[in-house]
Amino acid sequence: SSAYGYSQALRGTWKQYKDAHDGGSFWASRDVFYHAVDFIGWYANQANRQAGIPRDDAYHLYLAYHEGIGGFKRKTY
Repeated sequence: SSAYGYSQALRGTWKQYKDAHDGGSFWASRDVFYHAVDFIGWYANQANRQAGIPRDDAYHLYLAYHEGIGGFKRKTY
């Protein structure tokens, strides 16, 4: 697995995060706690937009983080 850093972000998902920030996250690193936490917030926002998970629903946000948003939608958990 390419999971790495505090967020355990996969390489491909980390690239999506960096690409989504219009170059503002070009220097973001999975080694930097601030960047990792920002990534987690970004991912939760993506889960809200793509799967309709409320931002205050920690249980379902965790499932989407663990399984991926597509896996969450397919209920692979």
